[in-house]
Amino acid sequence: MNQLSSTSLKHNNVILRILHVDDDATQLDMLKLFIDRLDGSMDVVSCVDPVEAIKLVANNGFDCVISDYVMPEMNGVELVKHVKELKDIPCILYTGQGSEEVAQLAFQAGVDDYIRKEIEPSHYDVLINSIRHAVDKHRAEEIYRVVFESNPEAILVTIDEIIEYSNLASIALFGVENRQELMGHRFTDFLVDTESDEVSWISLQRIVSDNRVIPFELILSAPPNQLKLVEGTVQNMYFFGKPAQFYFLRDITERREMERGLMHTQHQFDRILNHSLIGIALLDKELIIERSNALFLKIFGLNSNSNRFILLDEPSFNTKINGRLLPSDSVHFDVELDFQEMKKLGYIDTTRRDKSRIELIVSPVSLEKNGIGYLVQARESVGSLKS
Repeated sequence: MNQLSSTSLKHNNVILRILHVDDDATQLDMLKLFIDRLDGSMDVVSCVDPVEAIKLVANNGFDCVISDYVMPEMNGVELVKHVKELKDIPCILYTGQGSEEVAQLAFQAGVDDYIRKEIEPSHYDVLINSIRHAVDKHRAEEIYRVVFESNPEAILVTIDEIIEYSNLASIALFGVENRQELMGHRFTDFLVDTESDEVSWISLQRIVSDNRVIPFELILSAPPNQLKLVEGTVQNMYFFGKPAQFYFLRDITERREMERGLMHTQHQFDRILNHSLIGIALLDKELIIERSNALFLKIFGLNSNSNRFILLDEPSFNTKINGRLLPSDSVHFDVELDFQEMKKLGYIDTTRRDKSRIELIVSPVSLEKNGIGYLVQARESVGSLKS
């Protein structure tokens, strides 16, 4: 007898599709009857043949498989092994002829629970609770896997300081071929100078804190003979019911090298700025003066407290630079400035009272924090007009 049936939706709860396998049709009918009465959110599919059950699992989506142990052709433990090879779904061995030896074999095969059949109808409540617990646990594990495996940051979970879990990103970070090379090791085994004050501080903070996120930077030793600067956080949490530590790690070696290069570039820029024979200023997109040399301030009669260079908003200037967004689009022009007139119009807060001819080069540039800005170079022409 092969019976494939399903209950109708009795509640607004999410339906759980359950496959029940037993060579005794009476057992199939009894379990289906009681689950229908006790929990309308479970859809029970009954199957009398374990071979047919394997085909059903392969071609259908089930949330849980319940199987008897003693059946023809294959027993319940063998069935569970086949199911686990096909799909990662929870399985419960539900039998009236079990033993401690059978239970041990069942758990080794990957069953999520082992329940003895009883005459008392109340044991169906126990079975229903077991089904829900197994499904909820499996779904939680699935969420963990999806979140962890898709995370671009390396994630380690340690229990009693030993690595119990690592995601795919950790393989690249640690320079190993597979995560098995990380499992069973202490996280500190992969660090340079694990007796450092920094490691001791992290351990102490983890011990005295509850769920506080603890940031750190450490040096990781990755094969072949590669040192990586690692930025990370560690937090005490529970991992499937056990107290654990979650490490989130990222390689910042390249970023730090770029930062050091930027610092060197800024140092070189400061030297050019201070020793240049022309006035130089760096403006943001709002024409705020971020940096300038003394000669630039002198040319335009600005004091050291001047923070805006609105002169570029003057219509004739703005027309020349408008829409020029690439550094290669530098604009060169000479202007004759009547400083007092410019001040009256509100385009420049200057202390100069004369007229002068200024050669300007305006180059749009990319700023690290504020997007597009302007590099302004200025030189006062020889023979400038005096008022």
